[in-house]
Formats: sequence, structure tokens, C-alpha cells
Amino acid sequence: MATHPHERQYIDEQQGLCCVQGGSNLRAMTLALAILVASGFSGTLRDWASQCAASLLEINEAANLTAIFNAVQGYTLVRYPDVDMQRLPFPDNSFDLIVHSDTLEHVADPI
Repeated sequence: MATHPHERQYIDEQQGLCCVQGGSNLRAMTLALAILVASGFSGTLRDWASQCAASLLEINEAANLTAIFNAVQGYTLVRYPDVDMQRLPFPDNSFDLIVHSDTLEHVADPI
């Protein structure tokens, strides 16, 4: 199956573009930016994590962001298949932020 040139370019950027300082790929950089914007923080993700008082659940490692998230005081990491993201073993409202990466392809009915 042939891919559209724009799709090929997007995949090349997503998989090949990386941060010079931290080595994050485009997916990780976008995730980091989304967290910073949503939290209204105007610094680096590393600075956010060191100052973060929120509880954070990470489902599967989000590339090299896991090492940064580990600095969050309320950080928890779980992995598929050990934990089913549709049946998390935590009470409702246990976390302020849930981050997942490379996870939805393991969900039978993501809708």
C-alpha cells in the first residue's frame, strides 16, 4: 500500500526529529509541550516536574520523559499488560494527570 507523500513526511518527522538537548522525539516533545501549556507553566518540563505537587500516573513509558516524570513527587508508573488502562487499579480521582504513550493500540474498544 502506497503512502501519501505528506504522510511519509509526517512519519519521518515524528520518528526522526529530536531535541538537541534532551534527545526527545517529536511525539515526546509534543507531549511535554501539552503538559506545560495545560498547566500554565513557562519553563522546561524538567523544571515543571521538580516543582510539581500534582499526582501523575504514567501508563507505559513515554520515551525519555519517564526519567523526568520520576521527579514528580506524586508519580506512579504502570505498564501494559500488567495493568489494563480500562480497569485501572486505583480509585476514581486518584491522579491529577494521566499520561500514556504507545497504549491505545492495546485497547480492544478505544471508543
